[in-house]
Amino acid sequence: MAIARVNILGNPNIGVYALSTDTHALVPPGLPKRVKREVERTLGVKIAEATILQTTLLGILLAGNTSAMIVPYLASDKDVEVIQSSLGVKVSRLETNLTALGNIILANDHGAVVHPKLRESTMKSIESILGVRVVSGRVAGSGLVGSSAVATNKGALVSSRATEEELDWLANALGVPTSIGTVNRGVAFVRSGLIANSNGAIAGQETTGPELDRIEDALELI
Repeated sequence: MAIARVNILGNPNIGVYALSTDTHALVPPGLPKRVKREVERTLGVKIAEATILQTTLLGILLAGNTSAMIVPYLASDKDVEVIQSSLGVKVSRLETNLTALGNIILANDHGAVVHPKLRESTMKSIESILGVRVVSGRVAGSGLVGSSAVATNKGALVSSRATEEELDWLANALGVPTSIGTVNRGVAFVRSGLIANSNGAIAGQETTGPELDRIEDALELI
């Protein structure tokens, strides 16, 4: 199955707590075995358990691609060591006072887009860490680009409020087709209720059948 629905910690806002690339997925500790098996089977990757800044908000605080994971500058040495050893990829702190990196960075293996107020030096750091070209801008009029879309190496699902110009810009920046959609019965901040990679997607339990169809089309999972 290319797509499934689950809740994480009893919540359909699963993108707040977890994230995935083509090679790994991070989830908070304590998930039922059934949920972990579903995530692994659907995404086709092994999952690792971690916390960050003593919270389970992995999807909000982390961003990355198959090359590296970026963590807030406040992350402890233990946070970095656990994630790095679990995933087997480079984990780097980002020197910025902003900590909700998952909300302001949207990346795949082809490119990345970031909040328009990030400094040029910070963008250069992200480029160096992830090994991709980084551009800044807005999606659906918001600088929270990481919250407004989910991108894999095959496609991107973007907020239903995005304009055609924003969709074209994202497609060029990320090197994949883009399409609008929602999750969890109409939520436009699609990252909140979706984790995905090139193999499959996991949506929050409240996501409807038509929304799942849009996700499958956008991420080219059919």
